Order: sequence, then structure tokens, then C-alpha cells
Amino acid sequence: MDDFVVGRKAIIDLLRGPLDLSQNPKTAWHKIMRWRKYQGMDGIFHADITGRPFVIITEVKEWLLSTDRQRVRKEYPKGSKDMVPQNEANSQ
Repeated sequence: MDDFVVGRKAIIDLLRGPLDLSQNPKTAWHKIMRWRKYQGMDGIFHADITGRPFVIITEVKEWLLSTDRQRVRKEYPKGSKDMVPQNEANSQ
């Protein structure tokens, strides 16, 4: 497996599952650019000497994991009953 992915189409293919991207490449790339701008994804994008975008796969995985952790923390604050299994919540 390669350490990095070069070009828009390859980046779209890499992120299609995690970001639920459209099959239309133009729409998919616009969504990636919105995520890059508004979700802190800017740090994982790089450009080679010709200006083609590339991402390093380990950085993408780390970003996806940290974003998922932040989402979980926001949706289930510390001490939230939603994270307690049903059998424990009913026994109290």
C-alpha cells in the first residue's frame, strides 16, 4: 500500500466512504474543499511541485479518528446517560 495519494480522483476515492461523497467527481471535490475549510481538514492536504494535491494516508486516518472522537465528546458529554448500557440505566 502506498504512503500517500496524489490527485483529486485518488483523494476522492480514498475519502468517499468516510465522508459519504457523491459519485459526481465535481460535487465530491467541492464537498472535500468545504470540509477542508470548515472542519479543520486543511492540515492534511499538501501540494507537490506542480500544484497537484496529495494527502498522506496516516495523516488522513489520524484526522478521521480525532474528528470522530470530538464528535462523540460533543454528542455524549461526560456523565451522559446515553452512554450507559440499557440494563445499567434501568437498574438505577
